[in-house]
Amino acid sequence: MTQQSISRRSVLGVGVAATAAATVGHATLAKAAGNSGASLAGAFRPEVLSAPAIGEEVLFISPGGFSASALVAGATTVFPAGLKGAYAEPTPAASLRTSVNVPLGSRITNVEFVIGGSTRTGSVAFTRSVPDTDAAPVDLVSLLVSGPATAPSLFALAINEVYDGSQAYWATFTGGTATCVLNGLRVKYLPPTNGLVPVVPVRVYDSRLPMAPDPTGTISSGQNRTVSVANGRNVTTGAVIGTAVPANATAIAYTLTLSDTVANGFVAINPGGITEVSASTINWKQPNLDLANTGVVKLGPNRTVTAVAGGGGTTNFIIDIVGYYL
Repeated sequence: MTQQSISRRSVLGVGVAATAAATVGHATLAKAAGNSGASLAGAFRPEVLSAPAIGEEVLFISPGGFSASALVAGATTVFPAGLKGAYAEPTPAASLRTSVNVPLGSRITNVEFVIGGSTRTGSVAFTRSVPDTDAAPVDLVSLLVSGPATAPSLFALAINEVYDGSQAYWATFTGGTATCVLNGLRVKYLPPTNGLVPVVPVRVYDSRLPMAPDPTGTISSGQNRTVSVANGRNVTTGAVIGTAVPANATAIAYTLTLSDTVANGFVAINPGGITEVSASTINWKQPNLDLANTGVVKLGPNRTVTAVAGGGGTTNFIIDIVGYYL
């Protein structure tokens, strides 16, 4: 796949959509500087590029990055890019698709399909899939392409999706006629800024369930327990269900829940390996309570945190991730 990431400072495409830099407002893309019109015939195509917002990056994918599926509607195919499982092909023959890779923690804001030809009839879509599962892919956005050659060549689809490492993306183009062609794809995204990446809450530890290789069971006053928050866990069985916190994360935002409390006490959540208590995360005053509190903590080695119990009682504890910091 041919893929190039470019910023607002140099909005340049490659292949048939290569252009001179023009980034303020809506600018008509022209020939590359230093080249004559004759030498560019058939190689460059004037288009209208919507200017990236401040801080946005642009990923350009040339037509050569798309692979043909050539399947009829209803046929079965495996997920692209080596993803697990199979699904019923939703598009007719002559579909083209490519995987789309953006930096971890980026927020995808827009995809722009550049369509050409004497007629423009077909469809485009931007799809999400979850690796290592058999879940069906989901079209985040899709659009029917229709219009004469004089119609706009840029078909833009707005998206608001954070890439947290648990999903994969691909783009699909289906031409309705042989004269409807794909000239390229642009994906706009806001790169991570070393801030919080919010995620759908996911369980990473539950002392009531098997958490191998981490220990489980209640924690008593005076004890500490270092556990991994790297992987998500099934809330019923404790089985690993995929990565929850990426390897380059520096801290997590989490919810700590206590269950089956005995007597009274507290639990502190520290960076992995630190057993001294400088501040408690949650306290309880009587038995048989279910309590929860949120917090932010720096990660220890290998994406670990250490729970420290004190105050005289015992309790089970559960950790759910709601975000992480890069």
